[in-house]
Amino acid sequence: MQWTIKYFQHQEGQWEQRRSAIANDAIGAAGLRCYAAKQGGLWRRFAEKAKAMFRLEIPDLQGAD
Repeated sequence: MQWTIKYFQHQEGQWEQRRSAIANDAIGAAGLRCYAAKQGGLWRRFAEKAKAMFRLEIPDLQGAD
C-alpha cells in the first residue's frame, strides 16, 4: 500500500518536472504547461485518495506522507 502511494507521488513529481522543462518560446507552451499541470493534479488526487482509503483499513500506515 505504501508503494502505491509513493508511485502516485512519483508520477506527480514527474509531471511537475515536465511542466517546468517547457521552454517559454516553445510552440503551444501554455497548453503544454496546462496539460502537465492537469496530469500532475490527477496523480496528486490518486495519492490523496489512496492515503485516505488505506488509512481506513490501516490507521497507522507509515511512509504515506
